[in-house]
Amino acid sequence: MEVLGICCTDGNIHTGPYTLILGEENGIRRIRIIIGTAEAQSIALQLENIVPPRPVTHDLLCRITQSFNIQLIEILISRFEEGMFYSELLLDDGAKQIRIDSRTSDAIALALRVECPIYVTESIMRQVGEVFDDNFLEGEKEYIEENNIQNLSALLQKAIKREDYETASVIRDKIRLLEGK
Repeated sequence: MEVLGICCTDGNIHTGPYTLILGEENGIRRIRIIIGTAEAQSIALQLENIVPPRPVTHDLLCRITQSFNIQLIEILISRFEEGMFYSELLLDDGAKQIRIDSRTSDAIALALRVECPIYVTESIMRQVGEVFDDNFLEGEKEYIEENNIQNLSALLQKAIKREDYETASVIRDKIRLLEGK
């Protein structure tokens, strides 16, 4: 899986919650995971290659594991129960491998930092995987091209209503660019 993006679910970037979108690397299915503000910020920092002046918790944990020659091999999103994803970290110290339970958002934040693979079981993909409509904007590209904030805002609301958060984040970024933010 690859991280496709993060968007604010309720429109308030200060309080979240956020939706993390994962997509199959060679497929068309996506899964959406609701995450908290701190985790969204940590993931976003890594996605944007921003190095904070002091390490965030996920950076610190990576430094600790590296100092003790422990390698994060993979992340497995292993279960989905009652609306919650469960994940495991596979760690290797050279002598043995162990799996450790982790919140999915923390596991993904770590995986991005060490560039290890993120896996999702096929049963989870069948249960919650969605095929996003990649042609959603095809008929509406003129709105984006004309740089009209009002039209883009309408398009953003349409994407949110369809729960197409990946497209919504693209449109949101275009609006911010036009507003000079």
